[in-house]
Amino acid sequence: MDSNPQSGGSNGKVYSVDAPGIGPSLADGNTYRARLNFFAWGELPDVTAVSPNYSFYLRVSCQKTANGFVFINDVPGDNQIGVGSTPTTWNLQ
Repeated sequence: MDSNPQSGGSNGKVYSVDAPGIGPSLADGNTYRARLNFFAWGELPDVTAVSPNYSFYLRVSCQKTANGFVFINDVPGDNQIGVGSTPTTWNLQ
């Protein structure tokens, strides 16, 4: 992965390399849910905005098991990322 937009391998693409994250440190059998709304924009080095805001969302439900994280699919429309926004309630209503 090329994580440096100024390197020769990026071919002029601009991107963000940070990511949201939550979760328990140990397998505990609980379901963890995240419903998050974000927006991003492009800006110059002097922080002049050069694009409109781009809104996007993440909604995920998971459990940590002894073998790692698994998705929980008990809420319709869960475990998605998309353009726009999402309700932030546990059941997405």
